[in-house]
Amino acid sequence: MSKRDDILNETLKLISNEGFQAVTIAKILDNAKVGYGTLYNYFKSKDELLLTLYVDLRKKLAESIVFTDNGHIPKLEKFSIDYLGYCLSHYDEMKFVNDYSYLLILQDENHVYEDIFYNSLLSMLSEGMKDDVFISMKPEVLVQMINGSIMSVVSGVMSKKYEFTKEIEEDVVNALKKSILK
Repeated sequence: MSKRDDILNETLKLISNEGFQAVTIAKILDNAKVGYGTLYNYFKSKDELLLTLYVDLRKKLAESIVFTDNGHIPKLEKFSIDYLGYCLSHYDEMKFVNDYSYLLILQDENHVYEDIFYNSLLSMLSEGMKDDVFISMKPEVLVQMINGSIMSVVSGVMSKKYEFTKEIEEDVVNALKKSILK
């Protein structure tokens, strides 16, 4: 693993354990066992470090989800199962991504980067609307509805409100289908 990866991984661990506000450059350096020079070789600031972590995790998510399949409904089902499973097995990463995306909105930052996951999901939904399979609605809103539903279920599982079962997985997929299919 590279020093860059060490810095990013330790940053994620610290944020997961202590929250955004408690994480300092000094803690990151200490946990990653690198000096200031090494950190600033890769990142100009803590803000750039956090944005890089966010973008890298979004890319990793996109590479793990299958957006192709035959027909819109099987594609939606496969996406939902993959996304739910990914969020459950990478909870700290997804919690960071979710929380950080809200921080970006609150900071009114207009960072431009290629978000393969978002664009792929948006494309899948837009195609389904064009083919009159999904309800006609702003696709960006549907993305938020799907993401919010999945993250809410994942949070319930992770906080031990209930155990994740195949039945719950099927219920979530069916609820998503019912909410967006015509």
